Amino acid sequence: MKITIGIPAFNEEKNIAKIITSLKKITDSIIVCDDGSSDMTSEIAKNLNVIVVKHEKNMGYGAAINTIFQRAKDIGTEILVTFDADGQHRIEDISKVINPIEENIADVVIGSRFLKENSQVPNYRKIGIKAITKVTNASIINHKVRIYYEDSQNTTYKNTPSTTGTNKSYLLTQNYQ
Repeated sequence: MKITIGIPAFNEEKNIAKIITSLKKITDSIIVCDDGSSDMTSEIAKNLNVIVVKHEKNMGYGAAINTIFQRAKDIGTEILVTFDADGQHRIEDISKVINPIEENIADVVIGSRFLKENSQVPNYRKIGIKAITKVTNASIINHKVRIYYEDSQNTTYKNTPSTTGTNKSYLLTQNYQ
């Protein structure tokens, strides 16, 4: 399966090279959406031979994600993983997110380190993240019974029937550090 990592980025010249270099160890298909940066984010990414799409002005995170989705579709991506450019996501967690898709357990997996109630995230961020998650769920899945369960590794799966009729979409949350 063609796995692409999509990176929305805004003024991330300090982090982007390290992130791309690390991600190249697991895929050769990387898309960076430079969302109107005024720094060297695009140039650094281009020099690392990844696909770069640049917004002329800052359009926001959602627009950057949408641009990544469109470009990933154009290049025949089968699995798209979005990965923030700020260096806060762990590259080793990508396999946990794509594994349910590769094993035909899920059509959609959304990983988050913020959904556990005991996380050290400020409440205002939890509220924002939960709102974004609800909007995302509404846009990619239909609303039927949702089932939560945890496995032995503190991974919570939220079963949500998919729009493809396979009933294999999951919201995957991991108690990331």
